[in-house]
Order: sequence, then C-alpha cells, then structure tokens
Amino acid sequence: MDIQTKQYNLKVYANQNWSLLAVANAIPWLEKLAKITKLSPKKSSPNHKSAHRIIVIKSRELSAAHPFAGLPKKIGINLPKTGWHNRDQKHCQIWTHSSSKTVIFEISKDNSFALNIIRMWTILDIIYQQVIDRGGFPIHSALVRKGQKGVIIAAHGGTGKSTCCQRIPPPWVGVCDDEVLIVRDQRGRYFAHPGPTWSNFLMKRKKRPTWAIEGSVPVAAFCFLKQSKKDRIEFIGQGQGAICINQHSLQIAQRSFRHLEKEEEIKIRHRLFENACQAAKTLPSYILEAHKNGQFWKEIDKILK
Repeated sequence: MDIQTKQYNLKVYANQNWSLLAVANAIPWLEKLAKITKLSPKKSSPNHKSAHRIIVIKSRELSAAHPFAGLPKKIGINLPKTGWHNRDQKHCQIWTHSSSKTVIFEISKDNSFALNIIRMWTILDIIYQQVIDRGGFPIHSALVRKGQKGVIIAAHGGTGKSTCCQRIPPPWVGVCDDEVLIVRDQRGRYFAHPGPTWSNFLMKRKKRPTWAIEGSVPVAAFCFLKQSKKDRIEFIGQGQGAICINQHSLQIAQRSFRHLEKEEEIKIRHRLFENACQAAKTLPSYILEAHKNGQFWKEIDKILK
C-alpha cells in the first residue's frame, strides 16, 4: 500500500527553491502552513539530487543512523544511510546531514494549537538560515510598497507597524505588518518576502490576514519607526543603520537560539551582523517619525524621489 504524500514548493528570490513534503498524517499540518503562506501544492518528484527539501513526518521511532526508515522508498532515494544529526526542540526533531540538502522535520505527538503554530515558524527558520548564509536576514518589520519599490518599516511590537500598513493609502500597498525575509541576490540587490504575523494566530484573533510568502519586491530603503507628534523622516548613517537592522533582525532570528549550541549561535550572530552592515552600506536607512493621524507616507515619498 502506497503511503500518501503532499508537496509544496517555496521559491526564495535569487536563492533557491525549497520543496516541503509531508508524509501521511503530517499532511494536514503542512496544509495549514501552506494556507497561511499561500503556497500551492506541487506534484511530488523523486528526483531531488539538487533540490533543498524538508520532509515533514509525525513522531515515530527514528534511528539516528537511518532516520527515514519505513518511509516510502521514493523519499529515501539518494539520501545518506548513516551519519544523521538530530536537534531536539521538544515540540519537533530536526534531522540534518552534512552531505545532504534534505532536512527531516519530525513533529511531536502533542497536537496543541499553539505548538503547531510554533512548529510552523520553526520550519521557516530552517529556510531563513539558508538565506542568512547567503547574505540575507529576517527582520521584525512591516513591508509597504509603491510600484516596484519596497520600504521596510521596522519597529518593536506595539509601536505602530500594523497601523502604518492599515492606514497607508493607494497607490501604496501595505504588504505585511510583522515579519519580512530580506534576500540578497548574486548582484548584491535586496528583495523582500512577506512573512506571517504569527501573533494573530497564537492569540486567535478574528482578523488574520495572510499573504503569499513567495511574492517579493525590491527593497528601496529601511525605515525605523518612532511615534511622534509630527511626521518627519531623517537619514541616518551606515553605522547606525547597521545597528538598527541587526537589532530588528535578531528579534526574529533569536527565537531558534535556545535550541542551538553556543558556538553555532555565535556564528549566526556574527553572520547576521555582517549581513546587516552590508545591507546598510548598499541601501539608505532612515528614522521615520509618525503621528498616529498623520500622513507619514508623504515623508517616505520624499526619499523615494
């Protein structure tokens, strides 16, 4: 009897394609993630020598030497038979191999709503790490766009990112309001992908807007939001820009740190800072002061001109 599988592909601009493949009773969980990130199902293919893959399975007895034992043969094609490394994150197990582009993502038996949401950002963190290795980073921010120009509006929680996205008028578009993945291509250009607002789901809010994570827009500038009595925008130098980018990037990246060895955490922190410095060197950074009833977008228009 064939074991049922379902696959979704996630394309990260200018980096690589990821295949997310769920097996049997892990399929409903992956379908929920796909709904939140607006991914479309793809036909499964056994040819994955060059593809980055994450295989999602429900908890079972796995062997460290052969973690995919008992799964469909087409899934195990070209995978190493021994030498897999396991990272136990309590709510899931992550299996990696130094010579394979496949990650095995094992969901624990606890099927609580909150843990399922945490697992969803954990699986995206695996993809984020690949982006960090290539010069990009996630960032705690909103994303607004005007035509083919995207602007990052970074701020701490409760400062006004969501309000900015809701209030900004056409031809501006509020793309997402909490998490953005910044990707750097081979030519040194930066593109922004919208990430989910996980708090909407954890808190079970009635309004839980979603957006297509595969959609991207070129980044024109980084803005760091401050509440103010009047609207104003002020250019800041590369040094301050790098510090601000790094701080807001860490707010997303550090959620996986407690499950890492200290040496690996330090390595990621160093890489994030290097990436922030390069981004600040390439793109302008600004302090955006905004009044809750003002027209902050007119200040952004000034710098785009």
